[in-house]
Amino acid sequence: MKQIVCILFCMLFSLTVSAQDKTDGLSGKWEFSATDVPYGYETGNIEFQTKEGKLNVILSISYNKITIDQIEQAGDTYKCDLNIEGSDVNISFKQKAGKLEADVTVDGSPIGISFKKME
Repeated sequence: MKQIVCILFCMLFSLTVSAQDKTDGLSGKWEFSATDVPYGYETGNIEFQTKEGKLNVILSISYNKITIDQIEQAGDTYKCDLNIEGSDVNISFKQKAGKLEADVTVDGSPIGISFKKME
């Protein structure tokens, strides 16, 4: 389950990479907090960077750092559907009024997540 949640967060934040093309509001570091996840995965940091003209996300959860660069765009919403270790992970993500919003489910069960931009 921890690996599923970690990969879930990786994919979630990879979705935000495309959003940067339309706004600079994503640049920099963000903190996240999540509910209904295993201990150790409730909080973490995300950093949005541009390397060689391509946006990347560095996700830090506990002692793990993961770089992500995969996304699918549908209008102003970014989506990803995965099957991880037999669990279906669905992510729907967008930036609204300078804030990050996401709907995430694992096998149909919602996972609450909120973001705060670090100064």
